[in-house]
Amino acid sequence: MYLIVLLVLVGGLTYLMWQLAHTTPRQLVMMFPPRLFYIFGVFLLLLGAFMAYANAYKLHSGDGVLQSLIQLYAGVWWILASTAGMRGSYEDERMMRRLFAMLGLMVSAILATVFLHDQRQLAIVNLSMVTAGFFVATNYLSDLDRGR
Repeated sequence: MYLIVLLVLVGGLTYLMWQLAHTTPRQLVMMFPPRLFYIFGVFLLLLGAFMAYANAYKLHSGDGVLQSLIQLYAGVWWILASTAGMRGSYEDERMMRRLFAMLGLMVSAILATVFLHDQRQLAIVNLSMVTAGFFVATNYLSDLDRGR
């Protein structure tokens, strides 16, 4: 039951982050320097990702992972707030899909790490995450060459 609740919470959090990223007000970029948003977002993203993996790998704490994912998603929002004026364009929509596909892969690997205790299984999960990320990147890169 704990696993189901954790998956539902993470899925709901990811969906809310998707919606929040699309509704970032453009006025933020006009009032504040975008570079400040970007630097603060990268700091939160890296700290949240590190803490999520630390909570998953060492502590096997789903609560800690959920708290770190909130921080990670806050960092993503700050990074995306620096480009809020571009929302709605075709290129930006493709970038958002790629970004959230890769975030989904990372979150799924973190959640798998919470419940796996064998080092070989963890290595397979992390290698699968890297391979799937490569597939997502090359799949979208092949879309760029269509029509030529």
